[in-house]
Amino acid sequence: MRYFQILLSCTLLAIILSCAAKKPQPQADSHLEAAYDFVEITFNIEAAYQAFYETTLTEAEINFKESKKLAKYSDIILKTLKDSLQEDLYELRAKKGIRTVMANTYVNEFTEKELTELVKAHETNTRWNRRTILLPKLVKAKKDAKTSVLTLLDSKFGTESEFFKKFMTKVKQLQEQGQLPE
Repeated sequence: MRYFQILLSCTLLAIILSCAAKKPQPQADSHLEAAYDFVEITFNIEAAYQAFYETTLTEAEINFKESKKLAKYSDIILKTLKDSLQEDLYELRAKKGIRTVMANTYVNEFTEKELTELVKAHETNTRWNRRTILLPKLVKAKKDAKTSVLTLLDSKFGTESEFFKKFMTKVKQLQEQGQLPE
C-alpha cells in the first residue's frame, strides 16, 4: 500500500512538471511597457513620494503644535507619524503603486504606437508632426493620472485606510504607556 502511494505521488508530480514545462510563458504586454517607459521619462516618482511625505509631516506639525491639548506632545506624535509614513511609503514604492496607476492611465488614453512616439519625442527633445494631435490627449491623460494618484494616496493614507488604523493603534499604545494623554 505504501509503495502504491509513493508511485501515485511520483506519477502526479511528473504530470504536473510535464504540464508546467509545456505551458507557454506569458509575454510582456508591450503596450503597458511603453506606458511604463513614458512614466519613467516624464515623472519623477521619488520626488512625488518625497513631496507627499514632507507635505503630510508639515501639515501635521502645524496642526499638532496649534492644538492646545497636543502641542507639548507634538514631537512624539510627529515621530510616530513619520515612522508610520516611512513604512507605508516604502511598501507603496516596492509595489510601484504610483507608477502602475499612471501607466494604466496612459494605456487607456494612448495606443502603443502613440506612447512609443511620445517616448521618442521626450528622449530626443525633437518636435514631430503628431505632437499637436496628441497634446490634448496628453493633457487629459496627465489630469486623469493625477486624479488616480490622489485617489490611490487617499485610499492608502486617508482616515479610512489601514495606515490610519495602524497609526491610531500606535497612538493608543503610547497612551497606554503614559507617553500621550488619553
